[in-house]
Amino acid sequence: MRITTEKQAIIRSITIDTLRDLLTFHVSHKAIEFVHEKSTINWRNLEDMLHDEYPVKGVGVIANRKNLNILDAEDGGFLYLEEDLYPGEVSAELSSYPYVAASSSYLFTKLELYGDQLVNIVNPDYLRKHQAWHHGVFGGMPLKTKSERDKARKGFAKPFGKSQTSIPYYSVKRLVKLKAQRNQFIHEGQSEIEFDSYFANIIATVLSVYFLLCRNSEEIKLYPYYDYSGKWE
Repeated sequence: MRITTEKQAIIRSITIDTLRDLLTFHVSHKAIEFVHEKSTINWRNLEDMLHDEYPVKGVGVIANRKNLNILDAEDGGFLYLEEDLYPGEVSAELSSYPYVAASSSYLFTKLELYGDQLVNIVNPDYLRKHQAWHHGVFGGMPLKTKSERDKARKGFAKPFGKSQTSIPYYSVKRLVKLKAQRNQFIHEGQSEIEFDSYFANIIATVLSVYFLLCRNSEEIKLYPYYDYSGKWE
């Protein structure tokens, strides 16, 4: 399938926008991680701030069959969102928030939306039959034999109207790993993920899709912040 110059320009623009969102999100995640760790260590300072007008409230539920049709307790519903909460109980909950799994879930959503956008440009019939562009590749997919690897490569390339020989094996292997990890925190509730490795595989998959479709493109170069070194000019 030949992709016109005009479509390739649109694909590049979408790719740049997606990569910018992902790169800036990485900084957001790392900032939250840093603040989280500092707040956990300096919990006394955090509690002092939380004593000022008690900005974090407790949440409770009083539910019965008669009040399920209304959400907010102030309107007669079951959910109480503004309960007085001692700041010491807030700091105790910091370590339980699964921000790595939450961030990883967001990254995969961005990857899914990116691929679907491009499939709608180059092969829109595919998404009329399948829920997402990565439908043909699944977590835990066996990759030991050549036929298994070829099946996975075909599943990666087909949504974009490309042959399995167009996509390298390492790209498929990364997507299989991403989907397996995604299943762990979406369907199995696990939150132990090495974030930087997961992030790197998301970026790599975006780039694999881009270079699959834009065969004449030689380079993607992007840094969304001030360039101190001149590396990104």
